[in-house]
Amino acid sequence: MPMRTDCTHYASRTTQDGLVETCRIGATDETGGCAADCATFETRPVTIVGWEQGSAAVPLAPEPTPPDADEAALLAELASLVDESGEAAVSAEAERRRAEQRRAEKRKRRRIR
Repeated sequence: MPMRTDCTHYASRTTQDGLVETCRIGATDETGGCAADCATFETRPVTIVGWEQGSAAVPLAPEPTPPDADEAALLAELASLVDESGEAAVSAEAERRRAEQRRAEKRKRRRIR
């Protein structure tokens, strides 16, 4: 029986002598082909062979609609809240680091005395 090209373990390469077909796990019969009742046969998924699925196989996401005026205003308000909270977090972290630096300097001065 010839090699089953739809098997996960099928491999082929082209040499100067022509096409060489092999089984990656060596499960071939005496003729060098796949056995009719091969226990290790696994159907090759589309993602392994690099095929592309057509538009009928994969549902496309609908195009997003542009926001109306109310949604745009809400999004702008949310963006400003996120920006403000980010700035507050950055300044709080900077203050924490300054306080830690002051404590470290104070400890250092105590050790020197």
